[in-house]
Amino acid sequence: MIQVDVFWSFAMGSAFAAAAQALDEPRYTAAAQRAADYVLTAMRRDDGRLHATARAGRAKGEACLDDYAFLIQGLLDLYETDFDERWLREALALEEVLASSFEDEERGGYYTTGTHHETL
Repeated sequence: MIQVDVFWSFAMGSAFAAAAQALDEPRYTAAAQRAADYVLTAMRRDDGRLHATARAGRAKGEACLDDYAFLIQGLLDLYETDFDERWLREALALEEVLASSFEDEERGGYYTTGTHHETL
C-alpha cells in the first residue's frame, strides 16, 4: 500500500503544474489537479485542518507548517496553470488555518507545529 504525505504530494503537484506550463502538456495539468483534489478531500478534516499522511484510505496525524505552506504554494501554482478559481479559494482557506494554528502572535513569526499538536 502507498502512503501519501501532504508535503511530498504537493511538492510533486507544484512540479506537475510547472511542467504543464513550460511544456503545454495537459496530462501534467490533470495530474496536478488530481493530486490537489485528493489532498483537499481525503486529507482535510471537517474543520479545515490537514492530516499529515494517508494510507489505505485513512488519513491521520497533524500536518505541520511546511505541509500547509507547500500545499498553498502548490495550489497557487495550479491556479496559474488552469486559472480555476477553486484553487485560490482553497489556498486562502488553508492560509486562515495556518495563521490561526501556527502564528506566534506575541513575538511574530510562526511555529513549525500548531496549536493542535501534542505538547512535548
